[in-house]
Amino acid sequence: MIRLILAGLLLQATSPCLKCHGDLLKLPGRHAVLEDCAACHEDQGDHTFPSWTLEAVRDLCLNCHDVSTRHPPPEKGACTACHDPHASRLRPLLRQSVAELCQKCHLPGPSPAFPHPPFKEGSCTDCHAPHGSSHKAHLVGPEPETCTTCHDDIGRRLESPHAHTPAQDECTTCHAPHGSDFPRTLKSHLSTQFYERYTPLQYFLCFQCHPASDLFGPDSGFVRNSENLHRVHVQRQRGHNCLVCHEPHGTDQPHLLRSWIRYGPLWAIPLRLQAQEKRKTCQPACHQAEEYGR
Repeated sequence: MIRLILAGLLLQATSPCLKCHGDLLKLPGRHAVLEDCAACHEDQGDHTFPSWTLEAVRDLCLNCHDVSTRHPPPEKGACTACHDPHASRLRPLLRQSVAELCQKCHLPGPSPAFPHPPFKEGSCTDCHAPHGSSHKAHLVGPEPETCTTCHDDIGRRLESPHAHTPAQDECTTCHAPHGSDFPRTLKSHLSTQFYERYTPLQYFLCFQCHPASDLFGPDSGFVRNSENLHRVHVQRQRGHNCLVCHEPHGTDQPHLLRSWIRYGPLWAIPLRLQAQEKRKTCQPACHQAEEYGR
């Protein structure tokens, strides 16, 4: 604190502007050129500074700050809409917190029942580049890479031999990035109960890409003679949801089949797909070996 006070006194002694504008020195975050007013201002003793266009402000800032200007505010030169050009209590010279600044333009909607933690905490810049980027929604990187920075366990699954293509391309195919009213920030219904009475609504998320008519129809690859085995597993009073057998991000087995089926918090059953020509079987699994295929 003493060093800060001494530095402020020294600047006041060497800069005539700061003799009047010394209150700027009391703030912890100060612009690097604060002591060199002429770096940005013309010498106008009577303070009759000319009106600056936004483009002129942008060009002035970009003389020193090599940043992207793809985001509309910096693109238009409205640098000072977010940053105080002299000093601030918040770094990097922000006028308000990140969340408060972002919400001036990006109005928040209703609070989701399951918010994404960075969104809930107001850490917008964990995912978005505030000055803009070449990625959609001004993400700091490609979508899966941005997400797997925190969700590294999902990143490992995406590197599996059998990865789910939508998950490899865009996490937001299934997930709402700021939050949703469904668990796991999913965009729609997907049952997570081990046993579930079947209704189409409970599987709506998966059905958007995998129509029920295909999964439960006669041409499904999961059939035994004329019996559709998806129906056997799902469409019953105590049916199983998709996630019991399938891992939605990626696995070591074809058809996104899990290697283990979890039954409760402590017990797991190994699942191994055995294939011979057109005939397949799941063994071991929840039941004895039963072949399927045509």
